[in-house]
Amino acid sequence: MTASNIFENKSASAFHYPDLQSPVVYHQGKVIRLSQIIEQVNYLDNILPQHQYILNLYDQRYYFLLGFLLALKRQTISLFPSTITQHTLSQLRQNYPDTLVLSPYDKILDNENFSYTRLDKLLEQQKINIETDQSLLQPISFDRLIAIIFTSGSTGEPQAYKKYWSDLIASAYYIDQQLLSPSKKNNQSALIATVPAQHMYGLEASIMLALQTGMLIHSDKPFFPQDIVDCIEQIKHYSDESGKKADINLITTPLHLKACLKTQADISALNLLISATAPLAVELALECEENYQLPVKEIFGCTEVGSMAWRRSINGDTWTVFADIS
Repeated sequence: MTASNIFENKSASAFHYPDLQSPVVYHQGKVIRLSQIIEQVNYLDNILPQHQYILNLYDQRYYFLLGFLLALKRQTISLFPSTITQHTLSQLRQNYPDTLVLSPYDKILDNENFSYTRLDKLLEQQKINIETDQSLLQPISFDRLIAIIFTSGSTGEPQAYKKYWSDLIASAYYIDQQLLSPSKKNNQSALIATVPAQHMYGLEASIMLALQTGMLIHSDKPFFPQDIVDCIEQIKHYSDESGKKADINLITTPLHLKACLKTQADISALNLLISATAPLAVELALECEENYQLPVKEIFGCTEVGSMAWRRSINGDTWTVFADIS
């Protein structure tokens, strides 16, 4: 991405992959390509009822991505609460009654107020559609409202913040330009994330960053250190088979980094560690860099604004703000 062809046009496509055969998601041992993603979104668009909002509860990024792109195609607004509780669902039902819920479960928390749609079940019935509608490839206006993301509510009721396409594009652009290594960009880049895609950090760094830089997304949300190692090995195996080396980036938290060190998990095959959600201690960052011989970079942000600044944690407390922040 370059600033000239992104910000001057006041619009941007959802994808920046070389072509329709580009790999987008690694899911359950298979690579899903851009042409397949578009076809699957079109299929879902044809069979699902229209709603004003979408509540996307999928942990697996493959299904989350399909729901997110379905909302983009329909100009439907995605709702991203910080937690899913009985109270949260009741509030969403009251404030956003016309909502389509995408969930891997038929029901959650015994809540009868929503109807739940299972993308995984619907896709089992899909038949190949040769004539593919490629409207998803068209530029999206910066002023389009894309999502409503909610704060945690730790100091009261969760607050809703509107996110426009310009917000999400800018975050992806600055994370790419200021955190990723330019010398590595000639290789296939891949991304593994231990954080949920529904949260601001996860949406920006594990979905938008990948779509806007042509990265391969690992579908899983690994939790334990061995889960992370397994995801790394799966991407490495795919890259070896395809004959193109993958630079693998991990989007994670200090808690996961600490667990990897404690269990001596070998994640040295990664290209870059990016951490957020809590302060990263300099000692922890230094131990990671020494053990794994790779850089650890930290993002500062919040739900209200999104990503605002970054630093390489071992270099001190000073943050470098993104260019659109003052």
